[in-house]
Amino acid sequence: MNEDSVPAEIELDRTSHLLVVWPDGLSAKWDIEELRLACPCAECRHRRDQGQRAIVDDGTVVAAVDAKYVGSYALGIEWSDAKCNSIYSFETLRNWAVHAAGPSASQN
Repeated sequence: MNEDSVPAEIELDRTSHLLVVWPDGLSAKWDIEELRLACPCAECRHRRDQGQRAIVDDGTVVAAVDAKYVGSYALGIEWSDAKCNSIYSFETLRNWAVHAAGPSASQN
């Protein structure tokens, strides 16, 4: 893991957004639903590979139920709509920020 990828600040609004700020001043803000759609877990990746959405579209509001650091390399998020736990590495989040691509551009 590159030391530059470790955030200086993480702000999670459970129903709105994730804001990450790195020590060099780079920052990025992602919509909660966008992050959920990009869930990197095996089940969600499989659904996307089959041409399906990672979220079942039943009108349920997507929210982060819980968020925790995973070691010193990632942020884990538990979602309200599934028994899925997403682990977003800090390196991946930084790459999305640097390339301004966002998670929906890097789902596969």
